[in-house]
Amino acid sequence: MATEEDIDYSLSRVPDEAKQPFWRILFIRIGAICCVSQLMLGAALGFGLTFWDAFLATMLGSVLLQVVSWALGTAAAHEGLSTSLLSRWAGFGKGGSALFGGVVAISMVGWFGVQNSVFGEGMASIVTLTDFLGGMEYPIWAIVTGLGITLLVVFGIKAIANFAAIFVPLFVIVVIVAAAIILQNHSLTELLTTAPPGPALTLGAATTMVAGGFIAGAICTPDYARFLKNGNQVFWMTLIGTFVGELGMNLLAVLLAHAMGTENVVDIMMGTSGIIGVIIVVASTVKLNDINLYSSSLGLATMLNALFN
Repeated sequence: MATEEDIDYSLSRVPDEAKQPFWRILFIRIGAICCVSQLMLGAALGFGLTFWDAFLATMLGSVLLQVVSWALGTAAAHEGLSTSLLSRWAGFGKGGSALFGGVVAISMVGWFGVQNSVFGEGMASIVTLTDFLGGMEYPIWAIVTGLGITLLVVFGIKAIANFAAIFVPLFVIVVIVAAAIILQNHSLTELLTTAPPGPALTLGAATTMVAGGFIAGAICTPDYARFLKNGNQVFWMTLIGTFVGELGMNLLAVLLAHAMGTENVVDIMMGTSGIIGVIIVVASTVKLNDINLYSSSLGLATMLNALFN
């Protein structure tokens, strides 16, 4: 019979002895934000805004995400409960938590599918250009990563944190290297002052794009913040994640969009080098998609427990 530890406390409080070191959960948080889709968002901002307007939109959207993440994460650290279980004891009741858990499960498994598609399409395009691994096609790559991530999630939060500790630094390094290759012939002053290359984007729309791009992830912050010891750790986890992920990735992509005059910077970055492109896609998918599936499984567990006891 499975113990609570075997199922990663999916239907119970995380006890004090099961709390995790701060750095483990921090890597999960950074990995959830630093991804290819974040670069795509930043490029979209840079295509329609000046650098400083994009900076302001990113700051405003990030503040909204920070407040939501910190509030929910602090409650989770104090109570040791996932997002779906918190909803049961915060006024939704058993039936309400079942509905909420189902919505979370569907939403996050949907994001899992989106990221899996990004992985499969990215790898398929790279192998077509480089003849890497004999030109395996998109469906095969999607199946491989889907099964691999599912197996990883089965082993729980520790396995997710260990993989994030490897792939987060790797992703950040290769993105910086690829960006440096592209930006080497452009001056920083030019990139900071140039007009947006595409149709103008309003500040309100841009702020909404930033906040909306990670709001599902912000709501699911308790799923891993419950393994932290207190609200102070949650605050620093979310703040550092915001600076590295939202500000770092977004603004780097803004510079790339200004330098290249296009919002399709991810494909160009992956085209700078076959192996760098492979690492960007693999690292981004592994460290983000595991937490998507993890949150989905917790929501599903809460729903099934509420409906069928």
